[in-house]
Amino acid sequence: MIRPILNAEETIKGAKILVNQKPYFLYVEENGKRVKTETVAGYTYECVAIEKQFERFNVKIEHSKPLFQDSKAIPQNCLVEFIGLTGSAYVAGDSYKYIACSFKAEGIEVVDDE
Repeated sequence: MIRPILNAEETIKGAKILVNQKPYFLYVEENGKRVKTETVAGYTYECVAIEKQFERFNVKIEHSKPLFQDSKAIPQNCLVEFIGLTGSAYVAGDSYKYIACSFKAEGIEVVDDE
């Protein structure tokens, strides 16, 4: 299947504020079905793009250590940058179809706002 590749840096350019982080889990095939395991495969970081009218987006990063100990430890107005950001488009929705974006990155770092 051909998947369109987005210019992820252009799509969510500008300042990004980290709002939340949560683990995502590994899935395995069992008897022809996908089954969720308790193994953390990485973390999903929910952010808002300031220059895109505070639109929310998520970025998945495969690693075992989160940026912060937990979501409550995220400082207010925490600016972040993603390393190796990539994106793709896909069709989402059940009855009402729409084009959505998914983002992945190799890493994340807190940016000094000075």
